[in-house]
Amino acid sequence: MKGDFSRIRFEPNKHYTDVLDQQGRVAYDADHNEQRFIDGHRRTAQTIDTIGPYGAPMGDAGFAISIVGGNLQIGAGRYYVLGLLCENPDAIYYDQQPFLLDGGDTGNPTFLLEELLRQRDACLCVYLEVWQRMVTALDDDCLGEPALGQADTTVRMQTVWRVVASLLIPKSSSKGTLTNPASENATASSSLTLREAVLQASANMNAVHLKAATPAAATENPAFTDAALGDVSATHQATGCSCAAMYKQLPLAHTGTLCAGLADNGGDCGCQPIPAAGYTGQENQLYRFEIQHTGSLSTATFKWSRENASIVAAVLAVTGNKVTVSSLGMDANLGFQEGQWVEIGDDNDLFGETPNQPGKLYQIQSIDRPSLTVTMTTTVQPVDTARHARMRRWDQSDASAGTAGQPLSDNWIDIENGIRVRFGKGHYFAGDAWVVPARSATGDIDWPPCGSNGDCFQPPHYAMVYRAPLACIHSNNAFNRAALDINESVGNYGGRFKVDDCRRLFPSLTDIGNLANANALHITGISWNNDRAMTFDALIKQGLTVTFDQPPDSPLTPANFIVTFEMPMVAQAEYGTMQNAFALNTLNPSPPAPAASPAPAPAPATPAPAAGVDKNLLKDIQFRLLPTPTTIRSPFIVDSSVAANGNDVVWSLPIQGVSKSQLTELEAIDLALAASARQGLPARVRVKLPGHMLYATTAAGKQLYLDGQVFGITAGSANIAFNEQYVDLQFPSGNDMRASDFESWFYLYPALAVQSVSFTYSQVTVADENGNTVVTSTMPAAATSPVVQQATIALNYSALQATTVQLAMSGDASIASVPASVTVPAGESSVTVDVTLQGVPPNAGTDSFTLTASLPSALGFATSQTASFSVTGTLFFK
Repeated sequence: MKGDFSRIRFEPNKHYTDVLDQQGRVAYDADHNEQRFIDGHRRTAQTIDTIGPYGAPMGDAGFAISIVGGNLQIGAGRYYVLGLLCENPDAIYYDQQPFLLDGGDTGNPTFLLEELLRQRDACLCVYLEVWQRMVTALDDDCLGEPALGQADTTVRMQTVWRVVASLLIPKSSSKGTLTNPASENATASSSLTLREAVLQASANMNAVHLKAATPAAATENPAFTDAALGDVSATHQATGCSCAAMYKQLPLAHTGTLCAGLADNGGDCGCQPIPAAGYTGQENQLYRFEIQHTGSLSTATFKWSRENASIVAAVLAVTGNKVTVSSLGMDANLGFQEGQWVEIGDDNDLFGETPNQPGKLYQIQSIDRPSLTVTMTTTVQPVDTARHARMRRWDQSDASAGTAGQPLSDNWIDIENGIRVRFGKGHYFAGDAWVVPARSATGDIDWPPCGSNGDCFQPPHYAMVYRAPLACIHSNNAFNRAALDINESVGNYGGRFKVDDCRRLFPSLTDIGNLANANALHITGISWNNDRAMTFDALIKQGLTVTFDQPPDSPLTPANFIVTFEMPMVAQAEYGTMQNAFALNTLNPSPPAPAASPAPAPAPATPAPAAGVDKNLLKDIQFRLLPTPTTIRSPFIVDSSVAANGNDVVWSLPIQGVSKSQLTELEAIDLALAASARQGLPARVRVKLPGHMLYATTAAGKQLYLDGQVFGITAGSANIAFNEQYVDLQFPSGNDMRASDFESWFYLYPALAVQSVSFTYSQVTVADENGNTVVTSTMPAAATSPVVQQATIALNYSALQATTVQLAMSGDASIASVPASVTVPAGESSVTVDVTLQGVPPNAGTDSFTLTASLPSALGFATSQTASFSVTGTLFFK
């Protein structure tokens, strides 16, 4: 904290709880500030003990990540990160954040989403970054008091949050790994804050390997080469693209250290008392030593101030090497003078892609005090005066000081008034700082600091930036990337992305119910929306995920994760017909037919028995295939799998490497769903988890059974397929029962497929009129003019959400063309697309064109339909 403080004192290892005033004593800023630190420490401890390092209240869970119009949207609500409360009052887009400035392409959500579509197996990791900063009247005009002439009085601590996203492409493990430096070279310190201690403990418990970009020198921390540190995200490579991998990523360790001493202490860095006459300054000072450039002991630089860098003025204008400021300071000692070094920067340094970066250093050549203009020895880089541009004084005057700062050394560096410092081996980050109180009354400095471990070499203070995983975004592999036109209109992404919610939620104390006693297993969330719609595509690709408050350790099978399909009668008839045909093919197999459209013509309701078929067996099969009033029944079992991943249990329908029976079952279900969807009748899927068959075992060996009762609430619906209201579920589950069942349902639609493609005109005759292509006749004859040739793409039912259909047309593109894709709006079952006629076949010839419209199928291949038309050239006569 760069403020005008006498000292900064907080010693958590002494467990102080209150600072008490005594009568007739001097009021001391350090005492009152220490009370604030004590209160903050207690508040942080209570918050972490109650909800853990990360968490959002279920009643107002904030920072939900969604994709809207090619942009990332950040949901409104609250989230806690290492005890710090982050509040987002309204949903905003990624690029509307006040504390994320100038992120470049890597901070552009559209750019990142497009890159994600290009990169197979990549993911977009979205984090909430949180830290605290000090705010003065230069940052917030409201802190000044007009009655006191806008006097600089108190300052504020502000919690800063922002959402950041980075593209992660997992690297091959064959390129070597590097142990996280957080557990190797970090200097132990008893003065770590609680948040730092939690992160350090997390680093020790969850050690992972980070990929090294280049070899490192053996004498330095190998994790921190200058090249690798140029892109901090490169050191955060995980072993996989998942929320679990994001939680395992560790913060970079600040391993640099500083030792302070006095010139007449014999050069000994031990713990012997320092002679009282060592400090020769005439005033009490709070010296600040701060890293300017990131690097190792041999490459990093520093700067220093005798006033804790508290002498600062607003920058009003920059022209060449001249800077106009708001003030030149209170007096000669607390102002700006010729020959001094100053740092000039703005909010772009504080809130850029890498936060809390320093400004640039310049040396003052001259000062015109009447005009408040400071002339520098070199040209000053432009700053944004609308973003709190400021000029801050630093006091280094050594011959080695320059625009990059002053180099570090492990030998003593003389500062002034008998004070000197030296640095230890390690890696230093810009902003790492040490404060050293110097007192003229004793001729001494307070070093090592009170409450520390007594070592002369102490770790730095710095603005700890905490990162909480919010979401892991994957591209939807069902889309054909090779056919993707990356220049399509932003927003036509449809279902091309899958967003995994990585947030951790917690209930309020009034809703926690039996969770407080921890004597049952509870469900805290599900991956589907109760009483809402889902497509068969989504069910196969994503499965169904149930999240528990602790990992269940009971055997997990489809017997205790029960999923039941309830089909309309028309769908059951279609399903029975398909299975009947499959049974005949199985009993009397024939050579496989060539690949054809995935939507074959319906078979007869009662096909004639094939030669050699046992009629009694056929009769038994057909009896079992009769439509039933509620559920699918078939002679073959549809395979499903249930697997646990931490607190998540996932039910899925396998489709890769399965039997012909399994694929035929899935095809039959999809076709049956399509038959009923055409009549507006979706299937209903019920999910049931029996409470007495799902359990977790405590450390004491006690089995906690599922208390799965969830209560419904009425909620509004934006889904065009249903009424405006639906039944939502309240989590966590629980009704203070030892064992109770969980039940939920949703509606199932088939995978969207292209049903047909047709052209308005089967034949178009065109001519060239002064360089423009005009239509002279059509078949059938056009009823209106001007004539527009259009293609109509029809789906098998009305789309639940905007859906992109891929288009490809054979023929001479210089004569007729269509766009690479078209979007069917939500609620529509068809869409028309204009055919651009832009040329005339030569010599009155005829060219044929075939349009293919395709969509991915739930079973892994594209459904497509085609249509053709011809263009005939002719001469145009006026």
